[in-house]
Amino acid sequence: MTRLRMLWTFLMIFAPAIAQVGAQIEGDLRLVGGSSDIEGRLEIYHNYVWGTICDDYFDLADADVACRQLGFASALAVKEKAYFGSAVSSTVIWLDNVDCTGKELTLTSCWDRGWGVDNCGHNEDVGIICSIYSARQGDLRLVDGEDLDEGRVEIYYNSVWGTVCNDYWSYDEARVACRQLGYNGVTYTKTSQYGPGQDPIHLDDVHCYGYEATLLGCYRLDWDTNDCDHYEDVGIKCARSNNSNLEGWAISLIVIGSLTFVGLFAVIIGKVCSKPRSKRNASSAVVTSNETTPVQTYPVQVGSAYPPPTASYPPQAASTAPMTAPYPPTAMAFQAYPPTVTGIGGAPPAYTPVPTGNTPLPGGAVAAYPPAVNTTGSEV
Repeated sequence: MTRLRMLWTFLMIFAPAIAQVGAQIEGDLRLVGGSSDIEGRLEIYHNYVWGTICDDYFDLADADVACRQLGFASALAVKEKAYFGSAVSSTVIWLDNVDCTGKELTLTSCWDRGWGVDNCGHNEDVGIICSIYSARQGDLRLVDGEDLDEGRVEIYYNSVWGTVCNDYWSYDEARVACRQLGYNGVTYTKTSQYGPGQDPIHLDDVHCYGYEATLLGCYRLDWDTNDCDHYEDVGIKCARSNNSNLEGWAISLIVIGSLTFVGLFAVIIGKVCSKPRSKRNASSAVVTSNETTPVQTYPVQVGSAYPPPTASYPPQAASTAPMTAPYPPTAMAFQAYPPTVTGIGGAPPAYTPVPTGNTPLPGGAVAAYPPAVNTTGSEV
């Protein structure tokens, strides 16, 4: 009776541990330290002990094998440098330099350096993120980025993930790829930013307008037809919010506002310039009418001064009062005969002085100078 009680006590204490040990199989995998059951630090079970795997040369092909072994559809990302935290120093590092083709059923079927052979520390514990959805033809994923929204673009075709060549790849193609992945915009697109992929290169010469739902809706060459190498593998970083669209709307509003302002300015200038000339010159016409020194011209006559030396300016009205000045004048009279004319800017015409008194006439006659004047004003 005592022995039965002791056996029962032993089973109650150690049965859970024995069951747990019995449930583990050599080469089993588990994820530790993630925020959900699809991600975490990758650990492998060997010789009844859990240990970590070094991130040296660990890529998506290796992660795909690990995720399928864990019961998921495929891998979304590989996380290096103890992204999900490093194991305690007493934990063994079981595997290093793991290299899978991607078609293996278990991670132990891939090549590695051997159990417990490594040159790593726990700061290099590898982590993975798995997907619960099975990949379909034309599905996309981003590989080797710092976060899930960035990385090398890979597309699923014929049960194999492959890369996309950067020939003719631009912002429009990146925007379609981000939309297919569930993001609202694209931050940038770069070539070889996230390292070279592995064979095959599924797509080349992709042409999109930017509104397509998937890359398969864009023009492209046939599957696996290309003239590229993996240094041309395209990468993108997608935007989690719709900031790019908001920026586009802001730019559009600025352009529309600027065009409206220019249009209104042009209309105002057009109205000013289209006023009648008489209205626009009204002020200048008033100033001209107030001038007190109008220009007056005089006809040029032979034998007279120009302008007349006794002329008043402006001319005065003629007076009807009788002349009171002595006649003839005591000053010498001048007569230009014939007139001597010089060029413009030269000396004034020459005048010949003629003394007062009797003046010989043609034929030897003598006439008195000045002639006598009767009371009626006519010559005698």
